[in-house]
Amino acid sequence: FSKMLKSIKNKIEVKIRGLISTKREKFFLDKNNFSVIRDTRFIKLKNHDFDIVLRSQGSDWDVFKQIFQHEEYKTLLKTISLNGIELEFILDLGANIGLTTAYIKKFHPGAEVICVEPDKNNFAQLSLNIAKLSKIKPINAGIWNKCTALTEDEPFRGGDDWSKTFKEGNGSQLGITEGITIQHILQQYAKTEIDLLKIDIEGAERFIFDESISNLNFLTVTKVIAIEIHDEYNIRDKIYTILRNYNFTLFESGELTIGVKK
Repeated sequence: FSKMLKSIKNKIEVKIRGLISTKREKFFLDKNNFSVIRDTRFIKLKNHDFDIVLRSQGSDWDVFKQIFQHEEYKTLLKTISLNGIELEFILDLGANIGLTTAYIKKFHPGAEVICVEPDKNNFAQLSLNIAKLSKIKPINAGIWNKCTALTEDEPFRGGDDWSKTFKEGNGSQLGITEGITIQHILQQYAKTEIDLLKIDIEGAERFIFDESISNLNFLTVTKVIAIEIHDEYNIRDKIYTILRNYNFTLFESGELTIGVKK
């Protein structure tokens, strides 16, 4: 009987939390004058600042709430402003469907952004969401420690669209995508400084920050870094040590580690 009561209580609590979350979402959308059009495939959100297309199924709605409703990157932008840093060139690595770039571009419309996203379906949504924004270059590739072929790995954190992981592959495998380095991007686009380096690459940071196989010279020309470190791989301390050695002052904000060059 006690188990049944506990089960009923849990269901009621879940229902109440769901209702509260829905009301908060509606309040946020109304407050920010978003028009919302839903169908079986897409959710289209539009106001005077943004024109966004989300897939009805999957993690896109959660990404939207994380970035726009909960403003995951608000502290980062405040830090940049307080340090008097002008964002002229941004690298968005693991750009997913482009919402982080869209959010940052609202406050820094003149910034040039290169968005890198390996998953082809996510990349298609990214292309839609940045179509009306200026000075953005989308690249359908994955960031790696060398230029090589990549293929999708086993599902990570449930395997949703925002949790796609990759591994080195070869041309005979299905779902192949290009793996490129940060240095390759800088050389290809003739960039000598990175004002903001955003990294959310679902654990592949363990390869980028492996000093034995990766060129970390990009850290010498980076002013601010915002990275989500995936603790499944036990690499946080190693990355912190590397960033401090490159003269970054670090602090945590939600899931982000933010580093500002001294």
